[in-house]
Amino acid sequence: MLFLAAIPRPAAATTLIVLVSHRAIVIGADSMRTLAAGGTEAVCKIHDRDGVVYGFAGAVSADQFDAAAIAARELGGGGDLAQKARRIADSLQTGLVEHFRSRRIEGTRRELIDGHRGRPVTGFIAALVDGKPQGFLVLVLAEPAADGVTLTTKVDPLDTLGPDRAIFLSSQHRDVIARANQTMSGKARAAVPELVSAAGDLVRLDLSLEEGRRTADRRSGPPASVAVLDQDGFRFAVPGVCAARP
Repeated sequence: MLFLAAIPRPAAATTLIVLVSHRAIVIGADSMRTLAAGGTEAVCKIHDRDGVVYGFAGAVSADQFDAAAIAARELGGGGDLAQKARRIADSLQTGLVEHFRSRRIEGTRRELIDGHRGRPVTGFIAALVDGKPQGFLVLVLAEPAADGVTLTTKVDPLDTLGPDRAIFLSSQHRDVIARANQTMSGKARAAVPELVSAAGDLVRLDLSLEEGRRTADRRSGPPASVAVLDQDGFRFAVPGVCAARP
């Protein structure tokens, strides 16, 4: 547990959906990143390094804090997937504390607790383990404290043996969550193409609902990207902006 007095607003926003089944882990994401200084840019939000797939949503990027870069650094170390997930969570927590410093307590609480619903960073890592997809949720949580905000971390395994399900690392609209519950409840042991189609549909639904907001209030934007991790490895089924990755 670490304590944070206050932080300036980082870049935020993302649509990031993870569909989990025993056959595959399928990730859908938008491509818009809102910048702390104003404006937006198109970025790939689904990353891979040395066979490990990962992505993050929330307060994930600022001048000297980048969740994806922190994860890439920690993945370069040793240990199994669970140990890497734990190191990433701890480093994300430490990075937030080190980088974002005191301004106003009210602003800090509004950003971390209200703006991000008490989950300033939500993410996942996944890889093939003994030929089967496995993964972990990686969370940094925020709670109000007497003099600021307390940050804690949580690392949970993805249940690839249970029923197929959708996990929202950043949920923008209740309609999308309702659609996901309806879609996945009818896809017990779905084939990979079905999961890819479902992930793309959910992201596109979220983006269509975002279009109804004022431009300045939009928190995600096109194009959508969909990636797959299954027994054949990692690949982009719908590259979107990720096709331009180096």
